[in-house]
Amino acid sequence: ERISARGMNFEDDLGVVLDACFVPHEDVFEATGSTTGIADEKTGDFVLTVNPRDTAGHVRRVVFEAKDRPLSLNKALAELDAAMLNREAVVGVLVFARAAQAPLQMRPLRLYPGNRLIVVWDQEQESQGNLALEIAAQLARSLAIAVEQEDSRLNRRGIGSRLEQLIGVVESAVAIRQGLEGARRGLNQAEDAYQEMREQALALLYELQDRL
Repeated sequence: ERISARGMNFEDDLGVVLDACFVPHEDVFEATGSTTGIADEKTGDFVLTVNPRDTAGHVRRVVFEAKDRPLSLNKALAELDAAMLNREAVVGVLVFARAAQAPLQMRPLRLYPGNRLIVVWDQEQESQGNLALEIAAQLARSLAIAVEQEDSRLNRRGIGSRLEQLIGVVESAVAIRQGLEGARRGLNQAEDAYQEMREQALALLYELQDRL
């Protein structure tokens, strides 16, 4: 029950952050985890319907699946495929609650063939910000807009290297933020140690003064 409650809390909090990502575009963002899709399944926790103003009137959906348990890469991609089919989405994003759960070798974000993304959003590392999740959300939206009408596949000519560069920048930024957090923790520990030694020194001084 605790695991289930934790998963629901993660899903609810994720929905709030994702919704904020799409408000400026006037997209429609819905929580769909309790409703069945065309495959008569509940796979696919959130569905984004891109503003038709940006898709020349075509319906373009992105599905988001929240996951607070470990999955292998094959299972993660299979779950994305199922969610995309169930929600009639052209792009799928799987969001893990912890880096250790995601099959990304501790990286924050990855794009896979078939317009599938996997990203980590760790609420316990709030100080590191939401950069990876925000980039994944906006990238997914852009991919949905760019999908070819003929076969619903992204035309990757000329943009593959840019996508890799974008993901590399996100990874570097997250790594730098983690380094800063480590440095801050080190400084806090040093400050605590200093204060403890200061108190010890004052205690010894007061003891000496009492004996003089």
